[in-house]
Amino acid sequence: MKENNIFKSGFITIIGKPNVGKSTIINSLIGEKVAITSPKPQTTRSNLRAVITEENYQMIFIDTPGIHTPKNKLGEYMVTSASSTFSEVDVIVMVCDATDRSLSKIDEGIIEKLRGVSKKPVFLVINKSDAVIKESILEKISEYSSLYDFKEIIPLSALKKEGIDLLKETILKYKRVLSAIFTYAIKIELINSSLIRFLQLTFDTISLAIKIIKSNIIKR
Repeated sequence: MKENNIFKSGFITIIGKPNVGKSTIINSLIGEKVAITSPKPQTTRSNLRAVITEENYQMIFIDTPGIHTPKNKLGEYMVTSASSTFSEVDVIVMVCDATDRSLSKIDEGIIEKLRGVSKKPVFLVINKSDAVIKESILEKISEYSSLYDFKEIIPLSALKKEGIDLLKETILKYKRVLSAIFTYAIKIELINSSLIRFLQLTFDTISLAIKIIKSNIIKR
């Protein structure tokens, strides 16, 4: 069987601090507006999944809430939700902002969590690369590479869709050889409809509230 006749499928999680363009990257990859995009950090409240199904591959994308320094129980839950996906996926994509002047404490914390990941390909995507000069991108690559051995480093502009095809092609190199996980007839199937997002958020909020109530009861 030829390589391009083998069907590849798997899960990809996209992580990063708030407002680096994770949702925009997913939207650019699938060609539809799926994940919540907003200049305000933490607008993505739950893991959103989108599926691209082509003739010889299927990609299931998981967008996570921005990893940040939690200020309350909900914040703690969102950070846990973002990092807990590491063990469930095939490829991890860390996104950083090319316009940031220096490595943030949040990015350092993400890299520290990634050090606990074994046998998972981890990419670094430098988003908003169109907004800086080439030398700045090279400095960013050197800075992050000194802290973690990323399998791939891809500068791109999600907003202009520059480098998006390269990211998709690179992900495909690391996909597992499997049958389709979601067997839908249409080319792109979005499984995070408004209803699913609402129900998932409601369930997550109720679960968190129960945990907090139990914690308060035990303390008493």
